[in-house]
Amino acid sequence: MKVLRYEIKNITPPADVLAAMEKQMRAEREKRAVVLTSEGQRDAAINSAEGEKQQVIKASEARRQQQINEAEGEASAILAVAAATAEGIRQVAAAMEMPGGMTPCACGWPSSTSPSSARWSRAARISCCPPTWPTWDRWWRWR
Repeated sequence: MKVLRYEIKNITPPADVLAAMEKQMRAEREKRAVVLTSEGQRDAAINSAEGEKQQVIKASEARRQQQINEAEGEASAILAVAAATAEGIRQVAAAMEMPGGMTPCACGWPSSTSPSSARWSRAARISCCPPTWPTWDRWWRWR
């Protein structure tokens, strides 16, 4: 005789085993609820921290852009003043007439000497600017 299958029906465990099984199922449900709650709180904290971080980044970007805009405004104002000054200098230079035979010195003042003159007088060598042509050594040799 061989037994191939057997089936047990109508099992009724004792009351204390049923109570233990119910306690175990309740504990599992509570454990899952606590885990899900803590994960939700953790995710909420992470999301709020990332949001604050993004706000700080946006605020610093806005501050940096404002500083760049202010610097560009100051630079354009400085360039406008420089352009106006250069234009004024050009107008003064155009209006200034050099008397016959006079050339401008290094500083722009009229001078009766020029590097092409054969002999410079002592008064001509002493000017408002230090000698720049051709070099100091060559100038020193000419005196």
